[in-house]
Amino acid sequence: MLAGARVLVSVNTGIMHLGAILGTPTVSINGPNRNGRWGPVGPLAVGVEAPGEGCGYLHLGFNFDGQATDCMNRITVEMVEAAAAQVSTVPQVTVVDADLQIN
Repeated sequence: MLAGARVLVSVNTGIMHLGAILGTPTVSINGPNRNGRWGPVGPLAVGVEAPGEGCGYLHLGFNFDGQATDCMNRITVEMVEAAAAQVSTVPQVTVVDADLQIN
């Protein structure tokens, strides 16, 4: 199922890493962590990081004290959509009267 997905959008989880390894176009949403440390690895993988100062501090999973708490809220739908468009290389196929139309 993951290998056949058109695009996988996920926070930093095992599913995100599996999708990237399988070659699925993958977008990782990184709020308090940095793509360079925890992001997906692969030719069709990209990470979206929170803009502004104070995010990207999470390294070992327990260092939240005194850090920004709005990192995920800073990532917009438009940022994720742009990243998905960047990695999405599979054309849409629409069936019309049993003829395949490639969009």
